[in-house]
Amino acid sequence: MGRSTTSSKTGRPRRRELPPELERRLDVRRLVRIGLAVFGVVMIVIAVVILLPTETSHGGPLQDESLLSPTSVGGKRGVDKPVSIGFSLAWNAAEGEAVLDRLLPLSPSSGIEVVGAGILDPAAPAVEYGGGYPPEGSLKPPPVRGYRIPPGSTALDAYQVVVGVEATEAGVQSIAGFAIQYHVGDASYEAIVLHGVWICVPRDEKPACPGKGDLADQQEQFRRDLLPLIEVPSR
Repeated sequence: MGRSTTSSKTGRPRRRELPPELERRLDVRRLVRIGLAVFGVVMIVIAVVILLPTETSHGGPLQDESLLSPTSVGGKRGVDKPVSIGFSLAWNAAEGEAVLDRLLPLSPSSGIEVVGAGILDPAAPAVEYGGGYPPEGSLKPPPVRGYRIPPGSTALDAYQVVVGVEATEAGVQSIAGFAIQYHVGDASYEAIVLHGVWICVPRDEKPACPGKGDLADQQEQFRRDLLPLIEVPSR
């Protein structure tokens, strides 16, 4: 028989080539840095959650006794024509500044919206129901958010909230009152003011302007539901 011309190679199998990204050496220091950064972010989030107030109390240092006697103002007005109203907050009965956060309308009808809200100091004249926002002949008041109200001692230290609203469709449009969210230090509060507003945009059918509708009923419902929950400071 002839000698075989086929030769076999012996030894260790050839190493398979890896993709370039797998050829890199593990950077332990980089992984440690990333881990520490993620840990730091998590700790910051936990600290913020712990420090933020988790409960909001109804009433507080700016709450007056308006729930006992709800009021409202209004009249005829065209669509998209703003009006302004003003109402007083009770003077700040806390020892520190009250910082306002925002104003929320209570039970607004589908065809009305708030177009502006600001604060006037105790020296400013009272704002009556009237056309425009800011009120005609007046400068735009400082915004609600971030406004600081110092401690007071009498009704002469009460600040005034000015709200601009407008109707967006025909009919009787209304807001039963307003909630003013604020904080004193780390404590959060929500003062309730049942000073409502209604706008009647005349309709084609009769009666063209039927009045302020069921606004009084809405306010009475708010009064009954919220009165047991409201904290009114002694003054």
